Amino acid sequence: MRLIPRTALLTALLALFPVLTDADDSGAALSFSGTLLRAQPTADVVLVKTATGTERPVRLYGIACPVAGQVNATLASNRIAGFNQREAVDVEVLTEDSDGLPVAWLRLKDGPSLNELLVRDGFAWWDEPNAPDAKKLSNLMVEALQEKRGLWKNAAPLAPWDYRTSHGLTTVRYTVIAKKAEPITPAPVPSETPTIAAKGTPKPKPAGLPEIPEDYMGLVVKHQPRIARDNQGNALGLTASDINKIPGAGQLGFQNGDIVQSINGINLTNEAQLFGLVSQLQGAKELNIKVNRGGKPVVLKIPL
Repeated sequence: MRLIPRTALLTALLALFPVLTDADDSGAALSFSGTLLRAQPTADVVLVKTATGTERPVRLYGIACPVAGQVNATLASNRIAGFNQREAVDVEVLTEDSDGLPVAWLRLKDGPSLNELLVRDGFAWWDEPNAPDAKKLSNLMVEALQEKRGLWKNAAPLAPWDYRTSHGLTTVRYTVIAKKAEPITPAPVPSETPTIAAKGTPKPKPAGLPEIPEDYMGLVVKHQPRIARDNQGNALGLTASDINKIPGAGQLGFQNGDIVQSINGINLTNEAQLFGLVSQLQGAKELNIKVNRGGKPVVLKIPL
């Protein structure tokens, strides 16, 4: 089940908002490939450059690194800095955290995940509060502790979530919900017997609305959704290449060169922010989209 109905709207915005169209009940978003750039100030968040050239912060699932102010706060950052900045990675997004960042396994080419590597070598904790079912990470942490690797060389280091709580810092939360198997519905038995329709008429599908293409990844690569910026580097909003060739975009009023500045009052200023749109727009009856078209403001109102 999609968080937002599979209407022509999402077909038209497919390449502009890939995260919205590939979300499921767990909040998981579109996975992608790219290159590992560097760690953020807390190393359980890393920066990944996508195939389209955008830089996305990604939270590493199931691990927690020491935060600024803790002993060994730079251990994991230094380890990540040891990788070639062209290290190819696959980002398998599972959900989003309370800050709106994607939470993912970051798998190195021909090797283990970065998540596992950091825990195995003693640079991070298994994040039990957020990932209680990540038993492999739990086992790797026990192994690192027994071997006194990395941060475990010190006696009883304070877990990052306890440090945050004791210092009045915000604790990041997320949940990964295991997908449930879909119930199997028996195939109807063919019959010549006339049947009586139930009361109520199903809502007809509006005529002419296109279906969502199966090759949505192809659309993302082709149309390269990105944040447009002015000469000073200020964010203008979300745009894409060849918008008129996105299925259904013209039908809903979008044109080439359009820059989407806001959706329902939510200003679009960075790529990572898009991962939070799923929860923010859930339940909306209409999208009020503010567009910059050749320097002039245009408002598109699209019912869901």
